[in-house]
Amino acid sequence: MKNLFSILGGVTLFRAKPSYAFGAEDVILRLGGLAFDYLKEKITQTPLNELKEKAKAGDTEAQYLFGLANYFGAQDESGWMKKFVLNLFASDLVLRETKLDFGEALYWFHKASEPAERGYVLAQFALATMYFKGEGTEQNYSEALRWYEAAAKKGSGEAEYNIGAMYQYGFGVPERPLSALDCYRKAHSPEALYAMGNMYYYGEGDGVISRNKLEAQRCFIEAAKMDYAPAQYIAGVLYRWGTLDEDRYYYDDTQDLSIQVDDFKKTVKQMEGEDEAYNEKLNAIERGYDPDEIEFDLEESENLLKKAAAQNYAPAYYALYKVINSDEKLLLKAAEQGYAPAQVTMAINARNRIGRIDFEEMEKWLRLAAEQGHFGAQYYLGDFHYKGRGGLQKNYELAYKWYYLSSLSGYSHAEERVKELEKKDGFLGLWGNSDISPKQAERLQKEARAMFDEIEKRKKRNRRRNMVFHAAIKKQ
Repeated sequence: MKNLFSILGGVTLFRAKPSYAFGAEDVILRLGGLAFDYLKEKITQTPLNELKEKAKAGDTEAQYLFGLANYFGAQDESGWMKKFVLNLFASDLVLRETKLDFGEALYWFHKASEPAERGYVLAQFALATMYFKGEGTEQNYSEALRWYEAAAKKGSGEAEYNIGAMYQYGFGVPERPLSALDCYRKAHSPEALYAMGNMYYYGEGDGVISRNKLEAQRCFIEAAKMDYAPAQYIAGVLYRWGTLDEDRYYYDDTQDLSIQVDDFKKTVKQMEGEDEAYNEKLNAIERGYDPDEIEFDLEESENLLKKAAAQNYAPAYYALYKVINSDEKLLLKAAEQGYAPAQVTMAINARNRIGRIDFEEMEKWLRLAAEQGHFGAQYYLGDFHYKGRGGLQKNYELAYKWYYLSSLSGYSHAEERVKELEKKDGFLGLWGNSDISPKQAERLQKEARAMFDEIEKRKKRNRRRNMVFHAAIKKQ
């Protein structure tokens, strides 16, 4: 099985629940594929027009390869990918004006795929991909499932994995957790094991699959052994903390953002208590105590996190920064890759700089995290406008909108701020003026909900767009 090229630039995990990058609804759906070494080996010396003639003559492999040439040639509107594909096939300058598009790709994949029981398996897989994504045709999950199933019957583990993902997340079919789990077992790829780990850790289908942390850990560890960065990261986290739950201030800086002058002592006391609990947990780990049926191994945790970081995996950079090496270069790498918790920590570091607070840098990182749906960043942006920080004029409307957006994720501090801005001045709030009138509140809540919905839609789109784009291609 070859090492394959990722057209979409790598793995992007999407945060669903909880708000870490490894929630139960994370999906890495493997769609379509091609290894460039395979392509070069097969057709580097074959002019595109000659390949087309072979395809017309009924050569199913040529039909598949010509479909791929069209598919990849249609990927990039700027023409870069088209030139790359054409130059890969032949250096004839005339061919550089050849029309390559999704419609042609779909046509030739169909030709190579039919009839389903005798079709070319890689073409069937690519055809299913195009129906799933709606490329060259209307999006059609039923057709996608049909062709993935055809490929799976011929032994395609990648197709089996995609079928599992469709059943797990209800892409065009009812959600069927047990069917998804069965498909993942058959696929037995690192992505499939990772998906199984998530299903066991969080449970699935309202109890259809019960939570089983130990089985989840085994799945993650097995996937990590296959050099799969997301699984290396998760296994590293479990080895160190025994949990993927996010409500730990020593790992996520959300609580740090909530510290206000008026309740500083209360918050510090609370955090000191968590510190003590955390130290007790570490002591228990060192003694080999295993209360949650999770295996703890701090040395292996560090080893796995470093392996994931070596593959440029942003959450691993962040974890290493938080617990092993406080080198801000690690943090910056994670933040620049768009990892929201790291962006929040960059903002906090800018706040804590000796000499002066860099409000401009704080605002930059908080906004980037807030636009991804990080409720702590949204809350703190509300504070910027509420208190007029960083040279900003006080703006209760903008403050209210950010607070309300944060509250939609259930953040209690934000809910309190919303109530404060809505409260009237008079005795027991029975008369007087509020910072935000009912009409303003209604308008701003509508705007915040629209922002929230757009963030959620973006997350849903990313589950399809930010996917590993490869297939296992075996030499005959």
